[in-house]
Amino acid sequence: METQKFNFDINDSYVFSYSLYDGEVFIHCYVNDWSPSVLKMMYRTFSKFTSFLQGQGVTRFYSVTPNSKFTLLFNGKIEGVVYENGKKYEVVKWELN
Repeated sequence: METQKFNFDINDSYVFSYSLYDGEVFIHCYVNDWSPSVLKMMYRTFSKFTSFLQGQGVTRFYSVTPNSKFTLLFNGKIEGVVYENGKKYEVVKWELN
């Protein structure tokens, strides 16, 4: 099943979006240009996004990624592993307080 993506922040360096699937929120981030200043911008976007979700009453969200190093920079916790087409993906979860 294909889900609709909603863009939260788009600029020359990255696209940060999210989708809804089976009542859960999944984030997506596509980085075009990586640098410390871009990471700083992404931290600000992530903070705004978590505030947005909290305002909507969302208490958790997820990402499914082939490389969890990036998500761990944002304090995600690896919840499990899934395989698709012979590739390993890690499921990362964030809990909001």
